[in-house]
Amino acid sequence: MPQIMNVTIEVRLSADTKVFLESCLKTLRSSLDDDMVEDNMEMLKRIVKWKERKRMKFKDGSMKVDLLSASAILHVYRKVRHSNKLKMMKLMNSTKSDFSELARFAIRKVNME
Repeated sequence: MPQIMNVTIEVRLSADTKVFLESCLKTLRSSLDDDMVEDNMEMLKRIVKWKERKRMKFKDGSMKVDLLSASAILHVYRKVRHSNKLKMMKLMNSTKSDFSELARFAIRKVNME
């Protein structure tokens, strides 16, 4: 996960340069936010690999995910076609309620096999 460092530098800039730098910072912050949310797949793999419960971040907060949910989601993810993988990734990285719905669905499908 990327670490963000706060650095303060005092420099005299023109107005155009300030506007340009502010837009660059806004773009950088939004891409970092996307990166922080989109590593939930890696977190699920880590949960299964180390057989433990971990806290995952979502757009509306965070929650702990157990081994059963993580392994069921990964199992179903490996079996579905690409278009459904994209839908699963979207649910996995959105809100806690969407992730819970995805986990319930995956557990039902794994239990049916």
